Order: sequence, then C-alpha cells, then structure tokens
Amino acid sequence: EKAAELMREEMRRSVGVERQRVAGMLYKEALNTHTLEEQARQLEEINTELADARQSLSELKDVEEETTTERVRQSSNMEAMQVQLQALQQSHQKNVEYIESLDDQLAVEQLAREESERSDSHAHAHAH
Repeated sequence: EKAAELMREEMRRSVGVERQRVAGMLYKEALNTHTLEEQARQLEEINTELADARQSLSELKDVEEETTTERVRQSSNMEAMQVQLQALQQSHQKNVEYIESLDDQLAVEQLAREESERSDSHAHAHAH
C-alpha cells in the first residue's frame, strides 16, 4: 500500500515537472514567433522604403537638372537600407534555424524519454 502511494506521488511529481517544462517551451515558442513576426514586419517596411527610394531615384534620373549631390545622397540612403535589410534577413534566418533546432532537440528528448520509460518498465518486469 505504502509503495503504491509513493509511486502515485512520484508520478504526480514527474507530471508536474513535465507540465512546467512544456509550459516553458511554449513560452519560448511564443516569444520566438513574436520576434519572427516583428522581423517580418520590419522586412516589409524596409522593402517598401527601398521601393520608394528606387522610385525617387529613377525620378531623379529623369530630371537631369537635379544636383548630383542629391542623387549621391539617395544612392547612399539606398545602400544603407539594403545593408539593414540584409542584416534583418540574416537575423530572421537565424531565428528560424534556432526554432527548428529547438524542435529537433525536443523530438530527441521525447524519444530518449520514451526509450528510458520502456527500459524502466522492462526492468520492473524482470524484477518480479
């Protein structure tokens, strides 16, 4: 009777631990998803700005009497934005990779847990 009680207690505890672990993971996932959405939004904004910059650049080219300095300024603006865009895309990619590696890690942990549960119940069967 005592042993059964202890086992139930142990089960309850491990379920609690597992729940906490899953909650922590879900929280991390949510954070990552938020970051990804945020980055996607920034990428869109920068793309729009780049399109605008290209537009005004071609308009500048049409208007030949515009000063060269204005065109240079526009060009360097575009370059700066393209650099920013690249940095964001890389960071976005890193986040995606991070989440994928988290998923892999979880799958591996899950398998390992199932393995050890199997060998535990196997050991118990032999003990009797």
